[in-house]
Amino acid sequence: MLKIALAAIAEFEISQVDIDRPPPHYAVDTLHLLKEKYPQAELYYLIGGDSLHDLPTWFHADELLAGCDAIGVMRRPLDQVDLPALETAIRASQLG
Repeated sequence: MLKIALAAIAEFEISQVDIDRPPPHYAVDTLHLLKEKYPQAELYYLIGGDSLHDLPTWFHADELLAGCDAIGVMRRPLDQVDLPALETAIRASQLG
């Protein structure tokens, strides 16, 4: 379905970087691989609101955020997030 949806949009390319390598797959590693392959590309990381809440538990979340040009979050109605608290939690989780 993704191939069909993006077929007419030349600016998009579907990557199989996670399919073509052995696990574990961490988002930050995927980002590094894509930056190596496409050094001039702008990379946007898209996640759901539930993943945004879990971000402090992700492997090297601070590095992932620093390496992206932007993050897009699809949030559900009534979903609330305290962004300053989330940022503090991400920093604290990386300290150990």
